[in-house]
Amino acid sequence: IWSLGCTIIELLTGSPPYFSLNPLSAMHTMADPDKEIPIPKEICSPSLLDFIQRCFVFDAAARPSAQLLLSHPFI
Repeated sequence: IWSLGCTIIELLTGSPPYFSLNPLSAMHTMADPDKEIPIPKEICSPSLLDFIQRCFVFDAAARPSAQLLLSHPFI
């Protein structure tokens, strides 16, 4: 699900999150619960923004499943 959020950001912007960092730094930054994933909010509809934010719930146990996301209004 996390990777789905990354893929959506890449489709919207042309680059994955933290593309400007070297790969190891990018992975560490994304794994930091205090860092906010750079979501291009200015080009997202409210529904898409909510969908992406749900993909990036840090606690994997609390992150929605693919089955649950399939019923999201964005889809």
